Amino acid sequence: MEARSSPTTTTAVRNEGNWSSAKSGAQGDDSTRPGELSSRGGHPAQQPWRRRRHTTGADDLIVLSWPEFFLVSYQARSYSRRGWAKTQQALARLAKHENDQEVYLVTPEQKKQWSTLPRDQYPRPLIFHDGRLTFRPTPRATLAMFMWLPLAVPLTVLRTLIFVNLPYSVSLPIGSASGVTTRVINAPISATGNANHGALTQPNPRGRLYVWNHRTLLDPVYISVMLNKKVSAVTYSVSRVSELLSPIQTIRLTRNRDEDRRRMEHWLQKGDLVICPEGTTCREPYLLRFSPLFVELVDEVYPVALTNWSNMFYGTSTGRSKYMDHFYYFMNPHPAYVIEFIDRMPTSVVINGRRCESYEVANMVQGEIGRVLGFEPTKLTRKDKYIILAGNEGVVDTKQYI
Repeated sequence: MEARSSPTTTTAVRNEGNWSSAKSGAQGDDSTRPGELSSRGGHPAQQPWRRRRHTTGADDLIVLSWPEFFLVSYQARSYSRRGWAKTQQALARLAKHENDQEVYLVTPEQKKQWSTLPRDQYPRPLIFHDGRLTFRPTPRATLAMFMWLPLAVPLTVLRTLIFVNLPYSVSLPIGSASGVTTRVINAPISATGNANHGALTQPNPRGRLYVWNHRTLLDPVYISVMLNKKVSAVTYSVSRVSELLSPIQTIRLTRNRDEDRRRMEHWLQKGDLVICPEGTTCREPYLLRFSPLFVELVDEVYPVALTNWSNMFYGTSTGRSKYMDHFYYFMNPHPAYVIEFIDRMPTSVVINGRRCESYEVANMVQGEIGRVLGFEPTKLTRKDKYIILAGNEGVVDTKQYI
């Protein structure tokens, strides 16, 4: 039931079919202060609603719906002063807001009918989330995780040493033997090391620019492995530990457009460059907005579509433990990557006699990668992600990362 806000705010409370109201801001003997059910009688036993509330006899849940859902859980098995204080505190939070409020008291019988809501029935799409666990921490799944950890720690060290120190032709099969699954589609390099596409054999005075959607820190390494040659990768918030362990050259950006453009043009003169226009990772099947700077650097780009699976730990984060990202990814029993190389796309596009702007071409590249992967393009940015998950705008102080 809803309580519409007005000069007199009414909060409706339901318990086993019984409804009562808490009013604040009204005048007269029956008026109450915010957070109180009645102006008469301070002890819980003197509150009729409290006696009805007590008859549930188990943990109940209050759901606050302003500005988003807040969950306030408390016990009400006795008339203890502590339990009553929690009730007053929850109702006081409701009374502070001016928007519509909803309060639900859920009985144990109703809780038994609860089930996990499928993602396609979420009220809003789930795009950003943080944390390391990829599974719901049920007792059985948590026990399995702790049983796996003694093997996972040495395994992630072994996998890291393999990819860092061994040649690609050796590290890939050994990594597969350790449980790392890798699949490439439309590979530009055959198993014998020859080019599969004539475009790659044409002379090019500058390096090629590969554009990909960002999934984990290992994206450019996998692209380099599939190309069977060293490439340079553009980075921003990569830790010093990750840069030290990286088997490929990393180029740290500054988020200054002119300076970043100069750096990328410099490294394109030296060889192939891989860049992620999203600027950050996205775990779910969505693509963040592509920054259009890469369109202004070259005449054509080579899109690469990436997707991966982790069955225990996520290899991404927004906190200070970013230096542990690839370790967590390699701690999964069977991490998997799929890399698909897409036909090159021109950066100079003319439609109906009008040359497209750089951001329009960037949207075309984003849409093509999304089409191949079945991901949904969005207009969300790195800034949006970090505001939601970390409470900042994603501007990195390099000193904060190890």
